[in-house]
Amino acid sequence: MLELKHLEKVAATFRNLAATAPTDETKAEMLAAAEEYQRRADVRRKSLETVKSIGARDDS
Repeated sequence: MLELKHLEKVAATFRNLAATAPTDETKAEMLAAAEEYQRRADVRRKSLETVKSIGARDDS
């Protein structure tokens, strides 16, 4: 869970940096980095949901 929050925070940081980037090239790089970290966060979230659902089935 902590890793997920960290990934989301990094993605938000890159989005904020993109908003104040001095050049279009830098802005594009920051947005690409934000998208990558958001993708990683989404994968991690899905993984945690899967583990949670498997655990719920085992409790039944």
